[in-house]
Amino acid sequence: MQEREQQVVAQDEGVAVVASAPLEMLQRARNSEGDERLQLAGRLNALLKKSAAEHEREVWGQFLIEKLDDEAFHELYDSEGVSCRAVAVEAVLALGFPHALHLEPADLEYLRTVKPNRGAPGGWRAMAVVTGVLAALFALAFFIHL
Repeated sequence: MQEREQQVVAQDEGVAVVASAPLEMLQRARNSEGDERLQLAGRLNALLKKSAAEHEREVWGQFLIEKLDDEAFHELYDSEGVSCRAVAVEAVLALGFPHALHLEPADLEYLRTVKPNRGAPGGWRAMAVVTGVLAALFALAFFIHL
């Protein structure tokens, strides 16, 4: 029993160590305004984009899920307009199974709205329309010359 308690304490200390810099940055960004808020959000996004070490993945995933559930990343954007919430959701998705299963559907929908797929079928649709128009023009030119 005592060994289990030591493991829990060690895990809690691990959470504190892994999440201390992002947590501090998050709190500072939420409490600041103007350019300072934008700069801190940018630094927070940079921290969120870094992948966690193998032994820190569990703790990092728990931290991100907890802060997303608390809506701590909401309303935070860096100077380029990149949402900290979207970057946090991407970070959880990068951790993969089982962490990604804990994301709320609203967070996934938010990510889809702010970062639409660049390789979406829309590019194929545009190419199909252009091809169709060109085919129609060639067919029209062929029938005119008959």
